[in-house]
Amino acid sequence: MNGNYRFGDLPEIISKNNGLDINSLDSDYIRERTRILYDEITSNKQASFSESLYKDIALGLVLELGVAKIIGGTYNDKEFDYTDPETFAWDILGPRGQKIEVKRKNKNFKCLNLNFKNEDYSGKYSFYDTFLKYCGILDYLIVADIVENKVQIEYIIFAKHFRNYIQASNKIAGGSSHFFKDYPAENNDDLIRFSPKIN
Repeated sequence: MNGNYRFGDLPEIISKNNGLDINSLDSDYIRERTRILYDEITSNKQASFSESLYKDIALGLVLELGVAKIIGGTYNDKEFDYTDPETFAWDILGPRGQKIEVKRKNKNFKCLNLNFKNEDYSGKYSFYDTFLKYCGILDYLIVADIVENKVQIEYIIFAKHFRNYIQASNKIAGGSSHFFKDYPAENNDDLIRFSPKIN
């Protein structure tokens, strides 16, 4: 892989450790941290949230903690402060101090679909509003999922070039406004893809 100079030894570490059993994570910590995050979000009167928010937070936390364990990183558990991006702009500090955001890919699509503020049908802020604003201070975006009770990292993206691969999609009701062009990113060494590792 010619792009390893951008990713250091992370691809090798991911390939070796991918497919982490979620039962190896601290379930008590996940429950407590989920409650804290849920309370922080719902106490913000400006935020809009769905009934599935608690479940979504728990799933995201499992992915973040799982990825942190796979790469030997540290979960960002700083108390949220909207004036300080260091408390919310990244999820994991990598083994060499890399700032990494973790997200789950929509299972219903083959590509990474995005919605941007005022460009989707809800008009609400999305993760990508924040990510695009702060991607300059990040090193990587890791896209992962849970497959057969294992955290699987699907790909790692060089965050500082993320904007180069965003394309508007043909909007349909309920659809995403944009998608990430993963194959061009891979061809330009800005993305590395990983095969599922299921034992």
